[in-house]
Amino acid sequence: MTGALDSTALNTASRLMAKFGKAMTLTRRPGTYDPTTGMVSDTAPQVVTLNGLPDSTYRKLGQTYGSELIQSGDLDVLVAAKGLTLTPAPGDELSWGPEIYKVQLVKPTYSGEQVATYNLLVRR
Repeated sequence: MTGALDSTALNTASRLMAKFGKAMTLTRRPGTYDPTTGMVSDTAPQVVTLNGLPDSTYRKLGQTYGSELIQSGDLDVLVAAKGLTLTPAPGDELSWGPEIYKVQLVKPTYSGEQVATYNLLVRR
């Protein structure tokens, strides 16, 4: 059962990201570790396109963001959860234009029982 704000918050976040966000690509490159050979075999990457709002973390340098210490050049990217076929996770790649960042930390924001947005701490 969803909460009273879930549908409103999810739709609002999705609409605002579509209007004001940058087109981005979230990529997960899964691999399987073979303990016999010590090698990781690559499988086809999972790719999702989304819109996000990157924000500088300059004013937060040296502070912690969850369990991560914010470093120079890190960005805080807000993305809407509605319609995502892949839940962002640490280790994923987030790219827009020529920029490619690694997701360091994911902080969900709930509108009730469902996630409305994710804040991603990303690093080059």
